[in-house]
Amino acid sequence: MLLLIDAHAVRRLTSATFQSLKTLKMASSGRKLGSMTRFQHTLPNLPVPPLQQTMDKYLRAVGPLLNHEEMETTRKYVEEFRKSGGTGEVLQNLLEKRAKEKTNWLSNWWLHVAYLAYRLPVVVHVSPATMFPLMPHFDRTEVRLKFTSNYMRKLMQWKHLVDTDVLPPLKVGNKPVCSSGRQKMTSSCRVPRPQIDGQVMYKPHESRHMVVAHNCQFFEVDMFQPNSNSLLSPPQLYRQLEEVIAMSPDTTIPPVNERVGLLTSNDRDTWAEARQRLTADNMNMKSIESIQSCVAMICLDQPNPNIRDIHDIAMYNDDEMSIACTRGLHGNGVARNSGNRWFDKTMQFYIGGDGGCGSVLEHSFADGLPAIDLVDTLLDYWEGCE
Repeated sequence: MLLLIDAHAVRRLTSATFQSLKTLKMASSGRKLGSMTRFQHTLPNLPVPPLQQTMDKYLRAVGPLLNHEEMETTRKYVEEFRKSGGTGEVLQNLLEKRAKEKTNWLSNWWLHVAYLAYRLPVVVHVSPATMFPLMPHFDRTEVRLKFTSNYMRKLMQWKHLVDTDVLPPLKVGNKPVCSSGRQKMTSSCRVPRPQIDGQVMYKPHESRHMVVAHNCQFFEVDMFQPNSNSLLSPPQLYRQLEEVIAMSPDTTIPPVNERVGLLTSNDRDTWAEARQRLTADNMNMKSIESIQSCVAMICLDQPNPNIRDIHDIAMYNDDEMSIACTRGLHGNGVARNSGNRWFDKTMQFYIGGDGGCGSVLEHSFADGLPAIDLVDTLLDYWEGCE
């Protein structure tokens, strides 16, 4: 089903299980803000710490966890491991050889062991969340949608600067750091698989839309003018968001056992099996592909009745602060907004009807620094959207 709205489209992600949506892209501004990756070749390779330093640090780390007898036993094993010609020296030489052949000898191992092979749910265990300043008057739909349309457009502009390599380089103080994480945060998604997960990334021409979640239903929303590289205007995006709301009123909220987004909060092997069954249906596969390939997910959340109608986070009591924080981590459960998420998606932004907003990061594509850099950039724009 394709619904035309002022020549732009919102399409429901549909099938026996899904309800969904449609697509768009953006013109080069021609502005040169400075090559984002110009320092990449100057960054040092990750060094391998000296063996003796590593062993000393290990003993200091385990010290508080062991009693005297256990510590002495551990110390004997460490001394045996690090002696000249011992196992430690052999392994150290192999690490140093690997470090000469790779820019970062640890990154692939870290990605696979710490993230993709990790079988517990990404929710809480892996994915960090941020909580933004409370937004006033978001109980009024027109205020919330006006903000959201501007926010989505700003995110697309940021992505365009990344795609064209004209965003200023990422730095800590005056020192440049690796900017590759910025390129992975949008148009990417984790994919559940048995034993070890996969990842997918999409090129700019393959990712011209966002997915908006509302009432546990998912909608693909065009971000560009038809047959053009020009972004939709905020009023045009606003009309698309209005259509999303109209197509998913409260009366259409699916029962808990049909909220497909909840599957992404499961342990990875269970979710992998469920996804395999879902994607046996062609329409389901297309719907999931739309979610995976979107620039980011925008989650229009229901207000939480357990939080007072205030406009300053500093006024939260302890219980309200916990509720607000857990909305970011997991959506406050199946009775609230947990089904209004797709936790495999690298970047999700939730925008609540009570003014509670923030972001959720699927951690395997990027660490904290590029994610916080993006959030800070959008937060700088936040006040201008009010």
